[in-house]
Amino acid sequence: MENLQAEKSVLSSLLKKGSLIKETTLEPPHFTDPVHKQIFEAMIKLHDADEPIDVVSVYTQIGSDIVLFGGTAYLSELAHFDCHIKNFHYYERYVMDSYRVREAKSTITKIQEEITSGKDLSKLEAYISEISALFENTTIVSFDLDDSILKVSEDLITKRQGLSGIESGFDPLNTILDGWQLQELNILAARPSVGKTSFALCTAYAAAKSDHFVNVFSLEMNADLIVKRLLSMIGGIDSLKLKNAPERFNAEDWRRFEQAQTTMLKNNISIFDRPSPTLVDIRGEIIRNIDKYPDKKHLVVIDYLTLIKTKGRNNRTQEVGELSRGLKEIAREFNCSVLLLSQLNRSVEYRQNKRPMLSDIRESGEIEQDADVIIFLYRDDYYPSGR
Repeated sequence: MENLQAEKSVLSSLLKKGSLIKETTLEPPHFTDPVHKQIFEAMIKLHDADEPIDVVSVYTQIGSDIVLFGGTAYLSELAHFDCHIKNFHYYERYVMDSYRVREAKSTITKIQEEITSGKDLSKLEAYISEISALFENTTIVSFDLDDSILKVSEDLITKRQGLSGIESGFDPLNTILDGWQLQELNILAARPSVGKTSFALCTAYAAAKSDHFVNVFSLEMNADLIVKRLLSMIGGIDSLKLKNAPERFNAEDWRRFEQAQTTMLKNNISIFDRPSPTLVDIRGEIIRNIDKYPDKKHLVVIDYLTLIKTKGRNNRTQEVGELSRGLKEIAREFNCSVLLLSQLNRSVEYRQNKRPMLSDIRESGEIEQDADVIIFLYRDDYYPSGR
């Protein structure tokens, strides 16, 4: 399915008002016409370089290839195309809807081929998840201020026991946050080897033990290592002993290990360890777990930000911004709490005061804007005395 009129309207609106590109969620693959894709790619490059978007700048950005689709004449035609800037988001939605239908048809064809061949039916679930992800967030929901005020008022006067959010496993943190709040993006940042993963696993286990569901996305460490660390933590077993249990375990260690296994099997923790997943992969996994456990609060732990696969743009700050916004949207859309681990940049190493600041987060501007809570881990013993 194609909607060339909508594609022209989007490009025309951008030529008339270049700042609209900051508001769009479209990407080049969403366009059907190859020429429109190339023009939109040029607009993105201009935006990334902080250059204006107009007929002259797009012409210059595309270069000699512009003769392949009519040169400046076609750009001029787009600039004067009969559309209204105020309707830009409608044009954008029409383009996206056409893209979704095309992708859905393509995926359905793959499903039919897999069913016919019967060779690898395990792919069917992934294909179905792809289709589901395509059509998320397609409904516009109006906001009713009266209903919202009433809901907040009722919540304030209702007595409740325990935390309003998800158990974090750390009493001081529970006191400050009242647990990990649903629909919020929480950032946990520190330098390498300070203890981000250990903190994340502690809070994951605490949440699962409190009868919540925990989605752990371990992008750097495989599932077996995560399970070993959890068993070591739950059983109070020296992690070094787990590296060679037959030689190092005593009777007490084996007893604790068996108890830890039993305890862990009772808790709802899902570990996803596929390297370099995309936001679509993460969304699909969360959807599956929410469908399985719809009555539980869900905590999503992602270790860590820069290992999520992006679309490969040159502007890393823009990529990080897309990831943080995407994860914030996941938290809101699926009514879950997201704990995202992030590295601090090296600038902290060159200061006398090593305590981290917001500006130490890599590509911090976008993350600061999207995060609801930012937590830093710091240990004096991480830095040798005299540094």
